Amino acid sequence: MPVENRKWEFISCYFRERTDAADTPQIDDRTWNDLDMDDIFLKLDRTKSTVGQSVLYDMLRRPLFNDKARTARIARIAGLLAQPAHCRKLRRALTRLGVQRSGEIYQFLSARRAGIPDRRRYLYLALSIIAALSIAAPFLLGIPGFLILAASGITNLVIHYRFKATVIVESPSYEYLHRLLAAGNRISRLPLPELEADLRELGALSESLRKLRSRTALLMTPSGFSGDIVAMFVEYIRQFFLQEVTTYFFVHNEIIKRMDEISRVYGLVGGVDALQAAAAMREDFTGITTPETAEAFEADELVHPLLKDPVANSLRMDRKGVVVTGSNMSGKSTFLRTLGVNQILAGTLCMAFARRMRGPAFFTITSITNRDNILASESHYLVEARRLLDILEAARGGHPALVIIDEILSGTNSEERIAASISILRYLAGLNCRVVAATHDRAIAADLEGIFNNVHFTHRVEEQGLQFDYTLHDGIVEAGNAIKLLRLLGYPSEVLEGLG
Repeated sequence: MPVENRKWEFISCYFRERTDAADTPQIDDRTWNDLDMDDIFLKLDRTKSTVGQSVLYDMLRRPLFNDKARTARIARIAGLLAQPAHCRKLRRALTRLGVQRSGEIYQFLSARRAGIPDRRRYLYLALSIIAALSIAAPFLLGIPGFLILAASGITNLVIHYRFKATVIVESPSYEYLHRLLAAGNRISRLPLPELEADLRELGALSESLRKLRSRTALLMTPSGFSGDIVAMFVEYIRQFFLQEVTTYFFVHNEIIKRMDEISRVYGLVGGVDALQAAAAMREDFTGITTPETAEAFEADELVHPLLKDPVANSLRMDRKGVVVTGSNMSGKSTFLRTLGVNQILAGTLCMAFARRMRGPAFFTITSITNRDNILASESHYLVEARRLLDILEAARGGHPALVIIDEILSGTNSEERIAASISILRYLAGLNCRVVAATHDRAIAADLEGIFNNVHFTHRVEEQGLQFDYTLHDGIVEAGNAIKLLRLLGYPSEVLEGLG
Protein backbone atom coordinates (compact mmCIF):
# COMPACT_ATOMS: atom_id res chain seq x y z
CA MET A 1 0.00 0.00 0.00
CA PRO A 2 1.41 3.47 -0.85
CA VAL A 3 3.26 5.17 2.02
CA GLU A 4 1.10 8.30 1.67
CA ASN A 5 -1.96 6.23 2.64
CA ARG A 6 -0.50 5.36 6.02
CA LYS A 7 -1.61 7.74 8.77
CA TRP A 8 -0.38 6.56 12.14
CA GLU A 9 -3.17 8.10 14.20
CA PHE A 10 -5.62 6.05 12.14
CA ILE A 11 -3.51 2.89 11.84
CA SER A 12 -3.03 2.71 15.61
CA CYS A 13 -6.68 3.56 16.44
CA TYR A 14 -7.91 -0.06 16.53
CA PHE A 15 -5.05 -1.05 18.84
CA ARG A 16 -5.58 1.86 21.21
CA GLU A 17 -9.38 1.75 21.38
CA ARG A 18 -9.99 -1.99 21.61
CA THR A 19 -11.61 -2.96 24.89
CA ASP A 20 -11.86 -6.72 24.32
CA ALA A 21 -8.11 -7.32 24.72
CA ALA A 22 -7.15 -4.81 27.41
CA ASP A 23 -5.54 -7.48 29.62
CA THR A 24 -3.36 -8.90 26.83
CA PRO A 25 0.37 -8.08 27.28
CA GLN A 26 1.38 -5.42 24.77
CA ILE A 27 4.50 -3.97 23.23
CA ASP A 28 4.57 -0.56 24.90
CA ASP A 29 5.12 2.73 23.07
CA ARG A 30 8.66 3.16 24.35
CA THR A 31 9.76 -0.27 23.08
CA TRP A 32 7.95 0.31 19.78
CA ASN A 33 9.81 3.59 19.25
CA ASP A 34 13.17 2.28 20.51
CA LEU A 35 13.05 -0.43 17.84
CA ASP A 36 11.85 1.89 15.03
CA MET A 37 8.80 -0.32 14.57
CA ASP A 38 6.97 2.28 12.48
CA ASP A 39 9.71 1.86 9.88
CA ILE A 40 9.52 -1.93 10.22
CA PHE A 41 5.76 -1.72 9.63
CA LEU A 42 6.28 0.36 6.48
CA LYS A 43 8.85 -2.11 5.21
CA LEU A 44 6.72 -5.20 5.80
CA ASP A 45 3.16 -4.00 5.23
CA ARG A 46 1.48 -5.96 2.44
CA THR A 47 -2.13 -5.29 3.48
CA LYS A 48 -4.77 -4.22 0.95
CA SER A 49 -7.18 -2.30 3.18
CA THR A 50 -7.53 0.21 5.98
CA VAL A 51 -8.83 -2.48 8.33
CA GLY A 52 -5.94 -4.76 7.36
CA GLN A 53 -3.41 -2.06 8.23
CA SER A 54 -5.02 -1.50 11.61
CA VAL A 55 -5.25 -5.18 12.53
CA LEU A 56 -1.68 -5.87 11.34
CA TYR A 57 -0.50 -3.03 13.59
CA ASP A 58 -2.55 -4.47 16.45
CA MET A 59 -1.03 -7.93 15.85
CA LEU A 60 2.49 -6.50 16.03
CA ARG A 61 1.69 -4.88 19.39
CA ARG A 62 0.24 -8.06 20.99
CA PRO A 63 2.60 -11.07 21.23
CA LEU A 64 1.14 -14.58 21.35
CA PHE A 65 1.87 -16.59 24.51
CA ASN A 66 -0.56 -19.43 23.94
CA ASP A 67 1.00 -22.33 22.00
CA LYS A 68 -2.37 -23.22 20.49
CA ALA A 69 -2.91 -19.68 19.18
CA ARG A 70 0.62 -19.54 17.82
CA THR A 71 0.27 -22.91 16.07
CA ALA A 72 -3.06 -21.80 14.58
CA ARG A 73 -1.56 -18.58 13.21
CA ILE A 74 1.33 -20.47 11.61
CA ALA A 75 -1.14 -22.93 10.04
CA ARG A 76 -3.32 -20.14 8.66
CA ILE A 77 -0.39 -18.40 7.02
CA ALA A 78 0.91 -21.70 5.64
CA GLY A 79 -2.58 -22.51 4.33
CA LEU A 80 -2.69 -19.25 2.36
CA LEU A 81 0.77 -19.91 0.93
CA ALA A 82 -0.33 -23.41 -0.12
CA GLN A 83 -3.35 -22.11 -2.06
CA PRO A 84 -2.09 -19.28 -4.28
CA ALA A 85 -5.17 -19.26 -6.54
CA HIS A 86 -7.60 -18.82 -3.62
CA CYS A 87 -5.22 -16.36 -2.00
CA ARG A 88 -5.33 -14.23 -5.17
CA LYS A 89 -9.14 -14.20 -4.99
CA LEU A 90 -8.91 -13.11 -1.37
CA ARG A 91 -6.53 -10.29 -2.29
CA ARG A 92 -8.85 -9.12 -5.06
CA ALA A 93 -11.75 -8.94 -2.59
CA LEU A 94 -9.59 -7.00 -0.13
CA THR A 95 -8.38 -4.67 -2.88
CA ARG A 96 -12.02 -3.83 -3.67
CA LEU A 97 -12.43 -2.90 -0.01
CA GLY A 98 -9.28 -0.78 -0.22
CA VAL A 99 -8.42 2.31 1.79
CA GLN A 100 -10.85 4.74 3.38
CA ARG A 101 -10.46 8.04 1.53
CA SER A 102 -10.75 10.19 4.68
CA GLY A 103 -11.13 9.55 8.39
CA GLU A 104 -10.86 6.15 10.07
CA ILE A 105 -13.77 3.75 10.32
CA TYR A 106 -13.02 2.27 13.77
CA GLN A 107 -12.52 5.72 15.31
CA PHE A 108 -15.78 6.83 13.68
CA LEU A 109 -17.69 3.79 14.95
CA SER A 110 -16.28 4.12 18.47
CA ALA A 111 -17.52 7.72 18.61
CA ARG A 112 -21.15 6.60 18.06
CA ARG A 113 -22.16 6.60 21.71
CA ALA A 114 -25.51 8.37 22.08
CA GLY A 115 -28.48 7.25 20.02
CA ILE A 116 -30.82 9.71 18.33
CA PRO A 117 -34.04 10.00 20.43
CA ASP A 118 -37.03 8.10 19.02
CA ARG A 119 -39.21 11.21 19.02
CA ARG A 120 -36.92 12.89 16.46
CA ARG A 121 -36.79 9.79 14.29
CA TYR A 122 -40.58 9.43 14.43
CA LEU A 123 -41.06 13.13 13.64
CA TYR A 124 -39.02 12.92 10.43
CA LEU A 125 -40.61 9.62 9.49
CA ALA A 126 -44.01 11.30 9.91
CA LEU A 127 -42.91 14.21 7.72
CA SER A 128 -41.80 11.80 4.99
CA ILE A 129 -45.22 10.07 5.16
CA ILE A 130 -46.99 13.44 5.02
CA ALA A 131 -44.90 14.29 1.93
CA ALA A 132 -46.06 11.10 0.28
CA LEU A 133 -49.71 11.81 1.12
CA SER A 134 -49.44 15.44 0.01
CA ILE A 135 -48.89 14.29 -3.57
CA ALA A 136 -52.60 13.43 -3.72
CA ALA A 137 -53.67 16.73 -2.12
CA PRO A 138 -53.90 18.81 -5.36
CA PHE A 139 -56.18 16.20 -6.91
CA LEU A 140 -58.44 16.10 -3.87
CA LEU A 141 -58.36 19.73 -2.67
CA GLY A 142 -57.39 21.79 -5.70
CA ILE A 143 -55.42 24.98 -4.99
CA PRO A 144 -55.24 24.40 -1.19
CA GLY A 145 -53.80 20.98 -2.01
CA PHE A 146 -51.02 22.61 -4.05
CA LEU A 147 -50.22 24.80 -1.06
CA ILE A 148 -50.04 21.72 1.20
CA LEU A 149 -47.75 19.99 -1.31
CA ALA A 150 -45.49 23.06 -1.55
CA ALA A 151 -45.36 23.50 2.23
CA SER A 152 -44.43 19.85 2.74
CA GLY A 153 -41.75 20.01 0.05
CA ILE A 154 -40.19 23.24 1.38
CA THR A 155 -40.21 21.92 4.96
CA ASN A 156 -38.46 18.73 3.94
CA LEU A 157 -35.91 20.59 1.78
CA VAL A 158 -34.97 22.80 4.74
CA ILE A 159 -34.58 19.76 6.99
CA HIS A 160 -32.58 17.93 4.30
CA TYR A 161 -30.05 20.72 3.91
CA ARG A 162 -29.77 21.24 7.66
CA PHE A 163 -28.55 17.64 7.92
CA LYS A 164 -26.51 17.82 4.74
CA ALA A 165 -23.32 19.07 6.39
CA THR A 166 -23.34 16.21 8.90
CA VAL A 167 -23.98 13.58 6.24
CA ILE A 168 -21.25 14.96 3.94
CA VAL A 169 -18.66 14.89 6.73
CA GLU A 170 -19.57 11.35 7.77
CA SER A 171 -20.30 9.88 4.34
CA PRO A 172 -16.73 8.52 3.77
CA SER A 173 -17.09 6.43 6.92
CA TYR A 174 -20.58 5.22 5.99
CA GLU A 175 -19.30 4.40 2.53
CA TYR A 176 -16.38 2.44 3.98
CA LEU A 177 -18.67 0.65 6.43
CA HIS A 178 -20.79 -0.47 3.48
CA ARG A 179 -17.68 -1.67 1.64
CA LEU A 180 -16.46 -3.46 4.77
CA LEU A 181 -19.73 -5.33 5.24
CA ALA A 182 -19.88 -6.17 1.53
CA ALA A 183 -16.26 -7.40 1.60
CA GLY A 184 -17.02 -9.57 4.64
CA ASN A 185 -19.92 -11.11 2.77
CA ARG A 186 -17.76 -11.89 -0.29
CA ILE A 187 -14.80 -13.19 1.71
CA SER A 188 -17.01 -15.49 3.78
CA ARG A 189 -17.75 -17.50 0.62
CA LEU A 190 -14.11 -18.18 -0.33
CA PRO A 191 -12.86 -21.81 -0.08
CA LEU A 192 -10.04 -21.35 2.44
CA PRO A 193 -10.00 -24.40 4.77
CA GLU A 194 -7.44 -22.98 7.21
CA LEU A 195 -9.70 -19.96 7.76
CA GLU A 196 -12.93 -21.95 7.83
CA ALA A 197 -13.98 -21.04 11.39
CA ASP A 198 -13.40 -17.32 10.82
CA LEU A 199 -15.19 -17.36 7.46
CA ARG A 200 -18.17 -19.21 8.91
CA GLU A 201 -18.49 -16.60 11.65
CA LEU A 202 -18.04 -13.84 9.08
CA GLY A 203 -20.85 -15.32 7.00
CA ALA A 204 -23.23 -15.40 9.98
CA LEU A 205 -22.40 -11.80 10.86
CA SER A 206 -22.87 -10.72 7.24
CA GLU A 207 -26.37 -12.21 7.24
CA SER A 208 -27.20 -10.56 10.56
CA LEU A 209 -26.00 -7.16 9.30
CA ARG A 210 -27.57 -7.41 5.85
CA LYS A 211 -30.12 -4.65 6.52
CA LEU A 212 -27.43 -2.28 7.76
CA ARG A 213 -25.35 -3.08 4.68
CA SER A 214 -28.18 -2.14 2.33
CA ARG A 215 -29.04 1.06 4.22
CA THR A 216 -25.45 2.34 4.28
CA ALA A 217 -25.47 2.11 0.49
CA LEU A 218 -28.04 4.91 0.47
CA LEU A 219 -25.67 7.19 2.39
CA MET A 220 -22.70 6.64 0.11
CA THR A 221 -24.44 7.94 -3.04
CA PRO A 222 -23.05 11.42 -3.81
CA SER A 223 -25.68 14.09 -3.29
CA GLY A 224 -26.02 17.25 -5.28
CA PHE A 225 -27.04 18.02 -8.82
CA SER A 226 -25.31 16.82 -11.94
CA GLY A 227 -25.98 17.28 -15.63
CA ASP A 228 -27.88 13.98 -15.75
CA ILE A 229 -31.64 14.69 -15.78
CA VAL A 230 -32.43 11.31 -14.22
CA ALA A 231 -29.90 11.89 -11.42
CA MET A 232 -31.39 15.33 -10.74
CA PHE A 233 -34.88 13.87 -10.55
CA VAL A 234 -33.76 11.09 -8.18
CA GLU A 235 -32.03 13.67 -5.99
CA TYR A 236 -35.23 15.77 -5.79
CA ILE A 237 -37.22 12.67 -4.81
CA ARG A 238 -34.71 11.80 -2.07
CA GLN A 239 -34.93 15.30 -0.67
CA PHE A 240 -38.71 15.48 -0.88
CA PHE A 241 -39.20 12.22 1.03
CA LEU A 242 -36.34 12.87 3.53
CA GLN A 243 -34.80 9.57 2.48
CA GLU A 244 -31.25 10.58 3.44
CA VAL A 245 -32.31 11.97 6.82
CA THR A 246 -34.41 8.97 7.87
CA THR A 247 -31.73 6.56 6.61
CA TYR A 248 -29.09 8.48 8.57
CA PHE A 249 -31.12 8.13 11.78
CA PHE A 250 -31.64 4.42 11.22
CA VAL A 251 -27.97 3.74 10.43
CA HIS A 252 -26.71 5.84 13.36
CA ASN A 253 -28.83 3.97 15.89
CA GLU A 254 -28.24 0.60 14.25
CA ILE A 255 -24.47 1.09 14.55
CA ILE A 256 -24.81 1.70 18.28
CA LYS A 257 -27.05 -1.34 18.67
CA ARG A 258 -24.81 -3.61 16.58
CA MET A 259 -21.42 -2.23 17.59
CA ASP A 260 -20.10 -5.54 18.92
CA GLU A 261 -21.00 -7.34 15.69
CA ILE A 262 -19.53 -4.58 13.49
CA SER A 263 -16.33 -4.58 15.53
CA ARG A 264 -16.09 -8.33 15.08
CA VAL A 265 -16.48 -7.98 11.31
CA TYR A 266 -13.74 -5.33 11.41
CA GLY A 267 -11.45 -7.69 13.31
CA LEU A 268 -12.20 -10.71 11.11
CA VAL A 269 -11.79 -8.95 7.75
CA GLY A 270 -8.74 -7.05 8.99
CA GLY A 271 -7.33 -10.27 10.45
CA VAL A 272 -7.68 -12.11 7.14
CA ASP A 273 -5.94 -9.18 5.40
CA ALA A 274 -3.15 -9.19 7.98
CA LEU A 275 -2.66 -12.95 7.52
CA GLN A 276 -2.43 -12.69 3.74
CA ALA A 277 0.06 -9.84 4.27
CA ALA A 278 2.15 -12.12 6.50
CA ALA A 279 2.03 -14.74 3.74
CA ALA A 280 3.09 -12.11 1.19
CA MET A 281 6.05 -11.14 3.39
CA ARG A 282 7.30 -14.71 3.21
CA GLU A 283 6.98 -14.58 -0.57
CA ASP A 284 8.65 -11.19 -1.00
CA PHE A 285 11.59 -11.45 1.43
CA THR A 286 14.39 -13.99 1.54
CA GLY A 287 15.94 -15.31 4.74
CA ILE A 288 12.74 -15.62 6.77
CA THR A 289 12.33 -18.52 9.19
CA THR A 290 9.48 -19.72 11.39
CA PRO A 291 10.76 -19.66 15.00
CA GLU A 292 10.41 -22.71 17.23
CA THR A 293 9.38 -22.78 20.88
CA ALA A 294 12.13 -23.93 23.28
CA GLU A 295 13.35 -23.42 26.83
CA ALA A 296 16.67 -21.80 25.89
CA PHE A 297 17.06 -18.96 23.42
CA GLU A 298 19.10 -19.52 20.25
CA ALA A 299 19.28 -17.43 17.08
CA ASP A 300 21.49 -18.19 14.11
CA GLU A 301 22.39 -15.52 11.58
CA LEU A 302 20.00 -12.84 12.73
CA VAL A 303 19.77 -9.76 10.49
CA HIS A 304 17.95 -6.44 10.65
CA PRO A 305 15.24 -6.13 7.96
CA LEU A 306 15.89 -2.42 7.37
CA LEU A 307 19.59 -2.75 6.58
CA LYS A 308 20.59 -3.08 2.92
CA ASP A 309 23.66 -5.29 3.49
CA PRO A 310 23.35 -6.51 7.07
CA VAL A 311 26.00 -8.52 8.89
CA ALA A 312 24.40 -11.65 10.35
CA ASN A 313 25.04 -12.49 14.00
CA SER A 314 24.19 -15.49 16.16
CA LEU A 315 23.37 -15.57 19.86
CA ARG A 316 22.74 -18.20 22.51
CA MET A 317 21.47 -17.48 26.01
CA ASP A 318 22.00 -20.50 28.25
CA ARG A 319 22.16 -18.34 31.38
CA LYS A 320 20.06 -15.37 32.48
CA GLY A 321 21.15 -13.35 29.48
CA VAL A 322 24.19 -11.64 28.02
CA VAL A 323 26.21 -8.51 28.65
CA VAL A 324 27.45 -6.95 25.43
CA THR A 325 30.59 -4.86 25.62
CA GLY A 326 32.30 -3.12 22.75
CA SER A 327 33.96 -0.05 21.37
CA ASN A 328 32.11 2.92 19.93
CA MET A 329 30.37 2.40 16.56
CA SER A 330 31.15 -1.32 16.64
CA GLY A 331 27.51 -2.44 16.29
CA LYS A 332 26.15 -2.91 19.83
CA SER A 333 23.02 -0.78 19.44
CA THR A 334 22.25 -2.18 15.99
CA PHE A 335 22.52 -5.70 17.34
CA LEU A 336 20.16 -4.91 20.23
CA ARG A 337 17.61 -3.52 17.78
CA THR A 338 18.06 -6.51 15.48
CA LEU A 339 17.35 -8.86 18.36
CA GLY A 340 14.36 -6.86 19.60
CA VAL A 341 12.74 -6.49 16.17
CA ASN A 342 13.08 -10.19 15.38
CA GLN A 343 11.69 -11.21 18.77
CA ILE A 344 8.61 -9.04 18.19
CA LEU A 345 8.15 -10.54 14.72
CA ALA A 346 8.63 -14.03 16.14
CA GLY A 347 6.04 -13.46 18.85
CA THR A 348 3.42 -11.84 16.61
CA LEU A 349 3.76 -12.87 12.95
CA CYS A 350 5.64 -16.11 13.75
CA MET A 351 8.58 -15.12 11.55
CA ALA A 352 12.13 -13.90 11.96
CA PHE A 353 14.88 -12.65 9.68
CA ALA A 354 17.32 -15.42 10.55
CA ARG A 355 18.50 -18.83 9.41
CA ARG A 356 17.09 -20.34 12.60
CA MET A 357 15.52 -19.05 15.80
CA ARG A 358 14.09 -20.81 18.83
CA GLY A 359 13.22 -19.81 22.37
CA PRO A 360 10.46 -19.03 24.88
CA ALA A 361 7.40 -16.92 24.03
CA PHE A 362 8.86 -13.62 25.25
CA PHE A 363 7.31 -10.21 25.28
CA THR A 364 9.92 -7.56 24.56
CA ILE A 365 10.64 -4.44 26.60
CA THR A 366 13.55 -2.07 25.97
CA SER A 367 15.51 0.89 27.22
CA ILE A 368 17.58 2.02 24.27
CA THR A 369 16.92 5.70 23.51
CA ASN A 370 16.86 7.94 26.57
CA ARG A 371 16.57 11.72 26.30
CA ASP A 372 16.14 14.62 28.70
CA ASN A 373 12.51 15.66 29.14
CA ILE A 374 12.71 19.44 29.26
CA LEU A 375 8.98 20.00 29.64
CA ALA A 376 8.80 17.66 32.63
CA SER A 377 12.14 18.95 34.03
CA GLU A 378 13.59 15.43 33.97
CA SER A 379 17.27 14.76 33.33
CA HIS A 380 18.65 12.00 31.13
CA TYR A 381 19.43 9.95 34.22
CA LEU A 382 15.94 10.38 35.73
CA VAL A 383 14.26 9.42 32.44
CA GLU A 384 16.39 6.26 32.24
CA ALA A 385 15.91 5.42 35.93
CA ARG A 386 12.14 5.64 35.54
CA ARG A 387 12.29 3.42 32.46
CA LEU A 388 14.39 0.80 34.26
CA LEU A 389 11.84 0.78 37.08
CA ASP A 390 9.12 0.11 34.46
CA ILE A 391 11.22 -2.80 33.20
CA LEU A 392 11.63 -4.25 36.70
CA GLU A 393 7.87 -4.14 37.21
CA ALA A 394 7.18 -5.72 33.81
CA ALA A 395 9.71 -8.50 34.46
CA ARG A 396 7.85 -9.41 37.65
CA GLY A 397 4.76 -10.25 35.58
CA GLY A 398 3.43 -13.65 34.61
CA HIS A 399 4.84 -13.75 31.07
CA PRO A 400 8.56 -14.21 30.33
CA ALA A 401 10.21 -11.01 29.15
CA LEU A 402 13.13 -10.27 26.87
CA VAL A 403 14.72 -7.18 28.44
CA ILE A 404 17.01 -5.15 26.19
CA ILE A 405 19.04 -2.30 27.71
CA ASP A 406 21.54 -0.11 25.88
CA GLU A 407 24.25 1.77 27.81
CA ILE A 408 22.68 1.15 31.20
CA LEU A 409 22.57 4.25 33.45
CA SER A 410 24.81 6.23 31.13
CA GLY A 411 23.50 9.53 32.50
CA THR A 412 25.48 9.51 35.77
CA ASN A 413 29.06 9.22 37.06
CA SER A 414 31.01 6.02 36.44
CA GLU A 415 31.35 4.91 40.09
CA GLU A 416 27.62 5.04 40.83
CA ARG A 417 26.71 3.81 37.35
CA ILE A 418 28.75 0.63 37.72
CA ALA A 419 27.46 -0.14 41.22
CA ALA A 420 23.81 0.54 40.38
CA SER A 421 23.99 -1.28 37.03
CA ILE A 422 25.40 -4.42 38.63
CA SER A 423 22.70 -4.35 41.30
CA ILE A 424 19.87 -3.87 38.76
CA LEU A 425 21.14 -6.63 36.47
CA ARG A 426 21.58 -9.02 39.40
CA TYR A 427 17.99 -8.28 40.44
CA LEU A 428 16.72 -8.93 36.90
CA ALA A 429 18.61 -12.24 36.89
CA GLY A 430 16.22 -13.44 39.60
CA LEU A 431 13.08 -12.58 37.64
CA ASN A 432 11.14 -14.27 34.84
CA CYS A 433 13.16 -12.74 32.02
CA ARG A 434 16.26 -12.89 29.87
CA VAL A 435 18.42 -9.78 29.71
CA VAL A 436 20.58 -8.41 26.92
CA ALA A 437 22.44 -5.35 28.21
CA ALA A 438 25.09 -3.33 26.35
CA THR A 439 27.69 -1.29 28.18
CA HIS A 440 31.10 0.33 27.74
CA ASP A 441 31.97 -0.60 31.34
CA ARG A 442 34.00 -3.80 31.32
CA ALA A 443 33.79 -3.85 35.13
CA ILE A 444 30.04 -4.55 34.89
CA ALA A 445 30.59 -7.51 32.56
CA ALA A 446 33.41 -8.89 34.72
CA ASP A 447 31.37 -8.70 37.94
CA LEU A 448 28.40 -10.52 36.39
CA GLU A 449 30.42 -13.29 34.74
CA GLY A 450 28.87 -16.61 35.72
CA ILE A 451 25.38 -15.10 35.85
CA PHE A 452 25.35 -13.70 32.32
CA ASN A 453 27.23 -14.72 29.21
CA ASN A 454 29.72 -12.15 27.97
CA VAL A 455 29.95 -11.19 24.29
CA HIS A 456 31.49 -8.21 22.54
CA PHE A 457 32.01 -6.21 19.37
CA THR A 458 35.44 -4.83 18.57
CA HIS A 459 37.55 -2.96 16.00
CA ARG A 460 40.88 -3.11 14.18
CA VAL A 461 43.35 -0.26 13.78
CA GLU A 462 44.56 0.01 10.18
CA GLU A 463 46.23 2.68 8.09
CA GLN A 464 42.86 3.96 6.91
CA GLY A 465 41.70 4.24 10.53
CA LEU A 466 39.39 2.11 12.65
CA GLN A 467 37.75 -0.85 10.91
CA PHE A 468 34.76 -2.78 12.24
CA ASP A 469 33.54 -6.25 11.34
CA TYR A 470 30.21 -5.80 13.20
CA THR A 471 30.47 -9.43 14.31
CA LEU A 472 29.64 -10.71 17.78
CA HIS A 473 32.53 -12.41 19.59
CA ASP A 474 32.65 -14.33 22.88
CA GLY A 475 34.07 -12.72 26.01
CA ILE A 476 34.61 -9.15 27.23
CA VAL A 477 36.07 -6.54 24.88
CA GLU A 478 39.75 -5.92 25.60
CA ALA A 479 40.05 -2.25 24.68
CA GLY A 480 37.98 0.75 23.74
CA ASN A 481 38.45 3.24 20.94
CA ALA A 482 37.33 6.57 22.39
CA ILE A 483 40.82 8.16 22.42
CA LYS A 484 41.68 6.70 19.01
CA LEU A 485 38.55 8.37 17.63
CA LEU A 486 39.68 11.74 19.02
CA ARG A 487 42.99 11.34 17.19
CA LEU A 488 41.27 10.37 13.95
CA LEU A 489 39.01 13.42 14.22
CA GLY A 490 42.07 15.69 14.49
CA TYR A 491 41.88 16.92 18.07
CA PRO A 492 44.73 19.29 19.11
CA SER A 493 47.87 17.63 20.45
CA GLU A 494 47.45 19.53 23.72
CA VAL A 495 44.17 17.69 24.29
CA LEU A 496 45.59 14.31 23.36
CA GLU A 497 48.82 14.66 25.34
CA GLY A 498 48.98 12.18 28.19
CA LEU A 499 45.89 10.25 27.08
CA GLY A 500 47.89 7.23 25.98
